[in-house]
Amino acid sequence: MIRSHAGFTLIELLMTLAVMALLAGIGAPPMGRLLVRASASSAHNLVMTGFASARLHAVSQGRAVTVCPGDAAIGCRAGGRWEGGWILFVDRNGDDRFGPEDTLLRVEQPLSPRLAIQSGSTRPRAVFRPNGMSGGANLTLRICADGAVQSAVILSNAGRARSATASERAAMSACS
Repeated sequence: MIRSHAGFTLIELLMTLAVMALLAGIGAPPMGRLLVRASASSAHNLVMTGFASARLHAVSQGRAVTVCPGDAAIGCRAGGRWEGGWILFVDRNGDDRFGPEDTLLRVEQPLSPRLAIQSGSTRPRAVFRPNGMSGGANLTLRICADGAVQSAVILSNAGRARSATASERAAMSACS
């Protein structure tokens, strides 16, 4: 009587695992880049939404609304680094600082440690006036991963936020 054995040999199993490991090794770097781009895109959208929300609140409430890097506990941070999170608040006393008399509208949590969001030193925050305008020089927030600019948001004096073009991003300095 002939018996047939069904199953895999150890060599067949090892060859299958070797091929799977090779394919995973080839696919892992592109997947990592995809995740970085997705994180940068998400951060870009959060910034754009934050600026639009602040402008809407300023116009609808008839009061200045500030968007700055920081959190509810410490208020606005100096230095122009936004990746640690940011806050939107109604600046009731007009002192450009978050205090107990101000109304906190939104808190954005810190982002992925692989991302950096930096503004220039000339304008570390945005203040939307009751007419929707945001005075001062244009505010540019560079969103970087691994030091390279992935995207950027430019806020004009008129209070309009837009995405930087590819040529504008290419001309920007990398995040430090």
